[in-house]
Amino acid sequence: MQMNKRLAIALAALVCIAALSSISSCGPGQVIACTIAGCFDMLNVSISGAVPDDYIMKVGTIGREIVTVRCVNGEDVETTRPHRTYCNPRGFYFQNFDPWLISVTIVVGEESSTRLYLPKYETVFPNGPDCLPKCRMGNLTIRLTD
Repeated sequence: MQMNKRLAIALAALVCIAALSSISSCGPGQVIACTIAGCFDMLNVSISGAVPDDYIMKVGTIGREIVTVRCVNGEDVETTRPHRTYCNPRGFYFQNFDPWLISVTIVVGEESSTRLYLPKYETVFPNGPDCLPKCRMGNLTIRLTD
């Protein structure tokens, strides 16, 4: 009976050591445990200043079509890219869209304004630095004047 207890403790210790070594990346040949979180390239555009209740945003980039989204009270009501462009109370964001240079036109009523922007991106690894996927997350702030 004493031998079975020692064997069980030794086996439990080996299982713990194996489990701990599989989640670290201490050297070559080590197993790295990755989670399965997903992500997508994204550009988040925040609007500072007085955000209109109803506006149209046209975003263009080199070699791609112009994406148009109409936001009313923070909700997207019309878009040229359904299920990929979303309004929120402080702006909007695009999924699977990560251009290095964009042209943004804001249309409020009869008035419009167009400017060029260089979004800032960072590469993120939601499952850890040695695990896929990797995604580019961009942020841009557009300042509106009253």
